[in-house]
Amino acid sequence: MNSMRLIQTADMKCDDAAIATVATWWGRNYEMAFSQLWDFKFLPEDTKNPNLIGTRIKTPDELSKYINLQKYHDILTTRFDCKDSEEFEHLLLEEVKNGHPVMMEIDPRNKPWATKRELTDNLSFILAYDFDRAKNGLICLDIHGSKKVEFLPMQNFVQECKSRKTFYFGAFSKLEQKEIQIDWKEFLLNSVNNICKNPENDYFGAIKSFADSFENIDLELECSDSNFYMSPICWNMKNICRYRNLYALSLEYLSKKCNKREIDDIAKMFIQAGSKWYLGLALLTKSVYVKSINKDIIERIKKAIYNAADFEKEICESIYKLCDTGSLAQAKNFEVNSKDKISGKRFYNLPLDKYFNNKAFYTDEHIEDFDGTFSCFLKDGLPESGLVSVGEKTFDMRNCLLPKMDNISCRSQTINIDFNERISGIYLLCCAEWGNFYENIKIIYKDNHTENCYVTFADWIYKTTYQGLTIAWQGKGMYENREKTADVFIFEQAFPVNNEEIKAIELPYLPNCHIFAITLSY
Repeated sequence: MNSMRLIQTADMKCDDAAIATVATWWGRNYEMAFSQLWDFKFLPEDTKNPNLIGTRIKTPDELSKYINLQKYHDILTTRFDCKDSEEFEHLLLEEVKNGHPVMMEIDPRNKPWATKRELTDNLSFILAYDFDRAKNGLICLDIHGSKKVEFLPMQNFVQECKSRKTFYFGAFSKLEQKEIQIDWKEFLLNSVNNICKNPENDYFGAIKSFADSFENIDLELECSDSNFYMSPICWNMKNICRYRNLYALSLEYLSKKCNKREIDDIAKMFIQAGSKWYLGLALLTKSVYVKSINKDIIERIKKAIYNAADFEKEICESIYKLCDTGSLAQAKNFEVNSKDKISGKRFYNLPLDKYFNNKAFYTDEHIEDFDGTFSCFLKDGLPESGLVSVGEKTFDMRNCLLPKMDNISCRSQTINIDFNERISGIYLLCCAEWGNFYENIKIIYKDNHTENCYVTFADWIYKTTYQGLTIAWQGKGMYENREKTADVFIFEQAFPVNNEEIKAIELPYLPNCHIFAITLSY
């Protein structure tokens, strides 16, 4: 039997990853499982918790994932609710031996391979897919922990069964695969009409009401849980961001299946919408860590959510236009990041000093505050010259060694370019804090025509492997009020342009996204 390989994007929870992993293992697609995750509702005031915002957010029912997994990809998911540990043990083993991968939560203390850090977690999540009779145990993919195939001895599994307080698990089974035709226009119209023409749901009004509710937020009450990430407001806001990115996977699949490139353009817009939502969550998260929220932060959170709503209106208009005319001729141009399309072999470091508005690297003068919670990069590992090399290119990071501002926090700045050469590519040295963000920057050419190019700003604390990103520099950083130290990263992002003279680059409004250097290829 082939070993399982984990399929998991940054937006997939463990059960999402289980869906993607099992489907891929069986040679099937899975993307349409996420095709009903675009929605938002904001309920009337919660009588049980009248001052809470987070409990009023209603996101789509995740049961739809399993319904659509069967509808579009012929994979059935069955939930087993057992009466006791013995039935749990018997039925789970029977399913695995019958070739049905099983997803289940497990106490990490019953995993022989668990790390010390994992032992502090309440539960872990595994996918058991085979039984090794010779060794007497389950072959599992540990989705939550090691993210690798592991062996769970029978004695550990029995101990897990006996110590459980709940007795349910989910099993996947492969149905006969049918060729399903999807009418892309019908699918998109059903989705957008649910947003714009549902008499029971004032979608955009609900988002604006949610944003306005931050005027009266009680931060201590809202985030009273010792783990902020599990509080209703954080959990639900994060799901809003995740769902837009997962819905984009459905659109990318639909684009390929129906050979309709414009649907892929819509998918990119949804990823961008997820980033706009995430900005509001990132601002709230910062407030929790500094234990303070003021009027300015509230206004910025509201603005981020308003912007997300306005952008989703643009998405709806684009969908209606596509369904009406069959094209997005008047819509934005989307450029695929690809280094191999950049022809220039000479490089120019764009002077950015006058645009720097943030200090990320530690100084003896203590002026650094990368993310608003006094996080910072440490200078150890930076070249003494301040010039960081990536392949044939160098990036100017000399300000990182000095008590000077050393990066741009993106706030809709226009970077003017006084360089009279035809530019074939732009290389950014960049990263983000409190999340991953996906936004476009606008390229303004000398003849004033423009092009939008998408850029991925990856979180500085995670060793990201997003397509199009290269780790340009790795070092150490301090975060969460300098109480923690971790490996941190700055990434190179490259994208081709039209081999013309460029007048300016317009940055997005994403203060959590930072640019340390720009190098032009010509």
